Amino acid sequence: MQNRTKASKTKKYIAAGAGVCLLLLFCLMSPLPGMEAQGMRILGSVLCAIAFWAGGVFPDWVTAAGLAILWIVLGKVPYAQAMAGYTSGSVWLVIWACCMAEAVERTGLFSRISWGIIRLFRPDFKGIALSLFAVGLLFAPLIPSATAKAVLGAALAESLSDAMGYDPHSDGRCGLFVASFVGFSVSTAAFSTGSVFTYTLQGMLPTEVLATVSWGRWLLSSLPWLVLTLGICYAGICLLYGRNAHTQLDASHTQDMHASHGPMTRKEKIAAALLAGCVLLWIFERQTGIPAAATSMTAGVLCFACGLLKPEDLKTAFPWGLFLYLGVILNLGTMFAAYGINDMLQTELQPLIRLMHSPVSAVLLVGILTILVRFLLVSQTVTVAILMAVLLPAAGQTGTSPFILGFVILATEQIWFASYENTVFSPALACMKGTLDHRKTVKASFVYAGVALLACLLSIPWWRMLGYL
Repeated sequence: MQNRTKASKTKKYIAAGAGVCLLLLFCLMSPLPGMEAQGMRILGSVLCAIAFWAGGVFPDWVTAAGLAILWIVLGKVPYAQAMAGYTSGSVWLVIWACCMAEAVERTGLFSRISWGIIRLFRPDFKGIALSLFAVGLLFAPLIPSATAKAVLGAALAESLSDAMGYDPHSDGRCGLFVASFVGFSVSTAAFSTGSVFTYTLQGMLPTEVLATVSWGRWLLSSLPWLVLTLGICYAGICLLYGRNAHTQLDASHTQDMHASHGPMTRKEKIAAALLAGCVLLWIFERQTGIPAAATSMTAGVLCFACGLLKPEDLKTAFPWGLFLYLGVILNLGTMFAAYGINDMLQTELQPLIRLMHSPVSAVLLVGILTILVRFLLVSQTVTVAILMAVLLPAAGQTGTSPFILGFVILATEQIWFASYENTVFSPALACMKGTLDHRKTVKASFVYAGVALLACLLSIPWWRMLGYL
C-alpha cells in the first residue's frame, strides 16, 4: 500500500513537471506555421493541462479552472470568451438531468422497475445476465451519470450473485458483474442523454452539425452498433463465464424483492410521469422545437416544485465540480478555432488525414487511437474533448461527419484493461465488496474493445445511408 502511494506521488510529480515544461516551451519557442505567439501560449496551456489530467495532479475541475486562468492571464483571452463554455446547452442539460435522476432514485422507482424487470427472466445465469442488460438499457438514457448507473448495476449484480450462491471470484459472479457494466454503462453511448461523455461530445460538435442530431436521430444512428455490441457481448459473457455457472435463482427472491416496495407512492407516480414526459419530448425534439436542455430544466424544476427534492438538495444532487470542469473543457473547440490551432493541426496532421481517406480507415484509425490514448488519459471526458478538438479539422477532408468520429470515440473508450484507466469501472467493481478481482474481468475488456470497434465498422453502410459519410 505504501509503495503504491509512493508510486502515485511520483507519477504526479513527473506529470506536473512535464506539464510545466511544455507550457514554458510553447511560450518561449517561435510560433508554428499559421500561428501567432498568443495561440502558442494557449496551446501550451492546453498541453500542460493534459499532462496534469493524465497524471491526476489535481482533481479534474481544478486543472480545468487553472486552464481557464492561464488562457486569461497568459494568453490574454477576453474573460467572456474564456468562459463561453458555461453558456453551452450541454452543461445545463446535464445539471438538470442529474437533479431529475437523483429525485427519481430517492423515490425508489428505479429499484422497483429493476426488480420488476428481473423477475420476468429465466432464473439461470443466462437469463439473469440478460435481465441486467435489459434493465441497464432502460436506464441508459435516464441517468446522466455513467458512474451512478454502473454502481446501481453492480449493486444488483452483487445482490443477485449472493442470492444465486456464486462464490467470491467465481465465473458466475464475474459474469453477472460484467453483464451489469455492459448493460448499464457501455450502452450509454447510444443515447444523447446517456452520460456526461455524450454531453461532452455534443458540446464539442460544431453548431451546424449538432442541429442535425436530435435525441431520436442519435439513437437511430447508433442502433446497429448497439444491437451488435450488446448481442455479441452477451454471447461472449455466456461463453467466458456461463459454462461453470450452473446454479439457479430462487424465483421467490425476485418476487419478494419487487413486492417489498409495496404500492406505488405519490412521489413515484410523479417521478414516472416526469420520466415519461422527458423521454417523449427528447424523442420529438425536432417536431416540438423544444431543446433537450429546456426539457431537462423543466423536469428538474418540477422535481423541486413537487417535493421530490428539497431546496437544500440542489447542493448535492449535482457534482458542482463537474460544472466547473465542463464549462472549460467544452470551450476547447472554440479556442482552437479562434487562435489558429485548428489551422496548424490541419497542416501538421496531413499524414494522418491521408490515412483516413475512406470511412473504413477513418473509423478504424479513430477507434485504435482512442483505445491507445485511454492508457494515458484516465478521464473519459477529457479523452472525448481532446480527441475531438484534434480530429475536428480533419473531419471535413475525410468526408466523415464529426458526429461519427465522436461516436466512434464514445463507443471504444469504455475499456478497462488496466485497473486505473476507467473511472466508471473502478467504483462499480468496488461495489462487489472484495468478492471479485479486476484481473478476472480483463478478458471481457478484450472482447468489448474488439466488438465495439467491429460494430462501428459494420455500421458504416447504415451511416452512409443516413448521410453521415
